[in-house]
Amino acid sequence: MKDDTTIEIANAQVFDTGHALFLSDVITRGMAELDGSQRRDMLSAFSAIKKHAGVNLESTPANAASLRPILAGLNASNLDISPKRLANIRSLVSQAVARFGMQRRWITKDIELAPDWHALMGLTPKREYRWSLSRLACYCSVVGVSPVNVCPQTLLGLHAALEADCTVTKPRGILKQTISIWNMCLKAVADWPQQKLSSPFKKEPFMFTLVDFPESFQRDVGAWIKRMSNPDPLDPDAPVRASRKVTLDGYILTFRRLGSAMVRDGHMTIEEVTSLSVLAEIDNLKNALRHFVAKAESDNLDYPAKMATQMAAVAKYHLKLDKKALNNIETIKRQLGKQRGPKMGKRNRDRLKQFDDPDAVQRVLRYPAEEFARAQQKTNPMRRAKGVERALIVSLLIFAGLRAQNLRSLLLTDNIRRSGHRLFLEFEANETKTHAQHTVELPRETIDLLEDFVTNHRPLLPGSHSPFLFPSPDGGARHYSSIRTVISVTMLHSTGIQMSPHLFRHFVAKIVAERQPELLPDVSRRLGHKSFNTTYQSYLGTETPASSRRINALLEKVNDEPSKIGASGGKQK
Repeated sequence: MKDDTTIEIANAQVFDTGHALFLSDVITRGMAELDGSQRRDMLSAFSAIKKHAGVNLESTPANAASLRPILAGLNASNLDISPKRLANIRSLVSQAVARFGMQRRWITKDIELAPDWHALMGLTPKREYRWSLSRLACYCSVVGVSPVNVCPQTLLGLHAALEADCTVTKPRGILKQTISIWNMCLKAVADWPQQKLSSPFKKEPFMFTLVDFPESFQRDVGAWIKRMSNPDPLDPDAPVRASRKVTLDGYILTFRRLGSAMVRDGHMTIEEVTSLSVLAEIDNLKNALRHFVAKAESDNLDYPAKMATQMAAVAKYHLKLDKKALNNIETIKRQLGKQRGPKMGKRNRDRLKQFDDPDAVQRVLRYPAEEFARAQQKTNPMRRAKGVERALIVSLLIFAGLRAQNLRSLLLTDNIRRSGHRLFLEFEANETKTHAQHTVELPRETIDLLEDFVTNHRPLLPGSHSPFLFPSPDGGARHYSSIRTVISVTMLHSTGIQMSPHLFRHFVAKIVAERQPELLPDVSRRLGHKSFNTTYQSYLGTETPASSRRINALLEKVNDEPSKIGASGGKQK
């Protein structure tokens, strides 16, 4: 047997079939065996994915693993074809690849296990465990690694072999399952090799947990959190109101990150981080912040500035440092703050570019009605209910501009108020991010969706006994990740547009800024901003092309006006 330390990852292609076929080969084989309309339809389907989806037929492997993400990414709206035509393309390409493409190679049947691996497989308590460990056993049998010598290097080699096997869809997933089953057998089988496996890709996390720090540091953090979460109304230095959990978690994260930076960069040991005063000491604070400044984009020091702001508050109200120390921290805060301020993030700016296309704007605005129509065609009541729910969620994001937290926690009785034929969403100050009351009136289209959902479909959903408009199965508020998935996955599939719950707020602001900028104060109020500056700085910035169009249109209009200058250069009389 080979020693495991001699495995060459670059030569670990033990699952390679050695006879790859590509989509161009499928076309060649199909043309040889098909005729008439079958050949014509096949060629048309492959031509469509090459032309509209940019698929390279010569380099794309002809197997299900490669084809699946391609077909999943096709969208009728983006391709400017009907859904029926798209279904035909998917069917024709899939059938051709299944018939003329690479056939799945059953590695575990082609490779004979080494005797020690054959004996180990006989010890597995379940056949499902045997299946999960079969690729590891085959790989090690080929490269000569015994069960007792399996190590992280072995797992890296297995992963390289899985990557080279074009029939494997998710190499990381198979590796993770292999490690999990190995460790289950380690607990359940007496004679199993005693090494516990873990991911070979794991790296030591940069940030320490709070409990990794000395107890004195933990107590100091706890004292700050108590002050912020339960302010004394008779203390003139106490916060105006109790901080929300997300704010408190943000402080704890900052403390952990600053302390971790000091330790990871070698400025002190973790045992020396004994209190928040250690982090607030000016040289320590500078050293810790430099770690994050170095990683930040040159024009965006938002995060280091936020940490400096938080430490300034801790230094003043909790540590009660002297004036000189406070001034030093305030200076750092001001320096970092010069490049800070509310502004739109790069990811949102990039995603908003897709709405420079008017057709993309229309696809988003039409989505609620179209999704509702698709839901009505479902014969399964639960699927129909989920479709109507999706339509309502997007309609509320478009026409109410709600933050995801308010959307997912909407209460049927407390937040929804009717007045005749009108319907309002109302939030108390303690329910909003800005600590201000907020009211939004819904349009008729959204009201109709809401009434239909509550009356006919919501009762079918798990957790419908809940007071929340969008209940989770356990009766609580719908989790944010569930709302995000509803938006991102279904809208990408139906419209070809990448959306997130928060992006809808920017989407509406962009439409107004480009078409009727005089309504921007109304946008600010509808989004629940305390200051118009927040709207101006954080939600605008993509309307420059629209400004150019308006100016160009004006210049063209002036250019088309009758000239008042005579041919001779004098004024006409």
